[in-house]
Amino acid sequence: MGSTAERGARGPMTTDADRLARLRMDARYHRERRDLYRAKVYGPRATSPERMRELERAYDRAAERLHAAEQEAERPADAPPGAGDE
Repeated sequence: MGSTAERGARGPMTTDADRLARLRMDARYHRERRDLYRAKVYGPRATSPERMRELERAYDRAAERLHAAEQEAERPADAPPGAGDE
């Protein structure tokens, strides 16, 4: 039998709550990276608009994954996929 580390981050022992917590941390990380770079734009050092767009996209993707997972968690277990989406 393998250890938890060998099973990987998405092993069979992962719960929905663990997944949501991981997605929240990921979204927070990307938001903070974006915000720090945005603050750097106002400083004396050179910044790249391309890098800012890249950080924005990374944050948007992380926020979308989190939102989808939260919607999935709110849906009753016996409801078909897409039910209640309005």
